[in-house]
Amino acid sequence: MLIKELELKEFRGIKALKEPIRFSRFNILIGRNNSGKSSILDALFLIPRSIIPEPYRDYAKSRGDFLSQYYGDVKFLIYGYSGKAEVKYVLANNEELRVEVFDNGRIIDYAPQEKGVLDYLKKAFRENVENISILFKNESKLQRILTEWMFNKWDRIVKSGLNVDIVKNIVNPCIDEEFTELLIYKDDLRVRKEINEKVLYVRLRDLGSGIYGTIILAIILGLLKPNLVLIDDFDVAKHPTLIEALLKWFDKGDWQIVISTHSLDVLYGVLEASPKDFQLIQLRKTHDDILHYRILTFDELEDLIESNVDPRKLVDIIKI
Repeated sequence: MLIKELELKEFRGIKALKEPIRFSRFNILIGRNNSGKSSILDALFLIPRSIIPEPYRDYAKSRGDFLSQYYGDVKFLIYGYSGKAEVKYVLANNEELRVEVFDNGRIIDYAPQEKGVLDYLKKAFRENVENISILFKNESKLQRILTEWMFNKWDRIVKSGLNVDIVKNIVNPCIDEEFTELLIYKDDLRVRKEINEKVLYVRLRDLGSGIYGTIILAIILGLLKPNLVLIDDFDVAKHPTLIEALLKWFDKGDWQIVISTHSLDVLYGVLEASPKDFQLIQLRKTHDDILHYRILTFDELEDLIESNVDPRKLVDIIKI
């Protein structure tokens, strides 16, 4: 686990947190629109590192530039669009890092006293700090760039066995066919199918946009192996069986997961996947833009789902 706690001040639509948000290994954020789900993911992505993850370098030059591409300007990361925002991280080893974002576009990182930010992170977690966290958002330009990067790394993907593992553990469990591997065929992603002593190469896109985007995400995660995986609107274009298969695949990885959703299908998928060290983080923002939250355990979530509670109304049923 990378992040133990997160504290925000004047970040996006959040003026402050009622108390720091505590994270586990596998976390799902749920709440109304504008309750702070995307803001938390953006803040987590801003954890210091030298450069942004390798696949994103044709999309943006820095963490701030990455979020600016999505929101239009760094100043939109600041409450009221002026002044500065502050993000503080308590890491798994109880050390603290801090980031300040200014309305002129500057982002300043702070590490423990007498320790450089990057040297500290390399020593504490990994040598390859650029991939310490990765954020996935539903944006068509970004998906095209990620697809192109993946094509350029295809030999590496095949050598790692990801093209077989992902088909076996994510694609096949959610469809009524069985494929053996993912490959590049005639400049397109195809899945190989053996039928009646013949071989067919089916376009991955023909299996649905949800599967196509999911496979790109999974391959990039499998190659980079980040400490922290962040996914906004996790349920978009995904069938419940695909959600369940992907959650089970996530649970096998050596990383911390934080995803946002509005979907009951995701919560049903959690019950089937039974991820280790899971928690549901319910968010609610008051009229003064103070963010409150409550943590539900796996057992508490199971009780609610069995009571046929609509997840969009969980924050109304359980007082925060």
